Amino acid sequence: MINPFTNVQGKPMRNDLMRCAPFYILTILFLSACWKGPNVSRKDDPKVIFADRYNVRYDTVYAENDIDTPPAPIGGVMAIYRKLSYPTYARRYGIEGVVRIRFVVSPEGQPTNPVIVHSAHRLLDNAATKALLKSRFEPGRYNDQPVPTQMTLPLTFGLR
Repeated sequence: MINPFTNVQGKPMRNDLMRCAPFYILTILFLSACWKGPNVSRKDDPKVIFADRYNVRYDTVYAENDIDTPPAPIGGVMAIYRKLSYPTYARRYGIEGVVRIRFVVSPEGQPTNPVIVHSAHRLLDNAATKALLKSRFEPGRYNDQPVPTQMTLPLTFGLR
């Protein structure tokens, strides 16, 4: 039987630990990176929080053309652009484009159910979604009652 701690002549090796230390260190690092711990719950997952908070079910959703007063961003579209932050990586590598987001404005004026209709780049999509969800809207009205209204908003990212 071959003993890993002996050399070819069968004599014990002197620096056994030094020879195997890189292997042990890499194994420990790999296992610690893979282990998530015993107390991981769904509520700590940001994707679940995002899904629960912004994906809302409505009985009826009206189109912009079917209502008396369409929804409008409070402060205008420029208010959304002021909340928009251009991603550093996208700015560095010159990524530009138009992101079209379809969403539902709730009767309370909160944008919900965002869906990217036209994507320019994943980084720009995330920045546009974050800016949209920070914004507030004047809700759409049908018979002077606020109703959930679906709308599409193009957001342009450009470097000057």
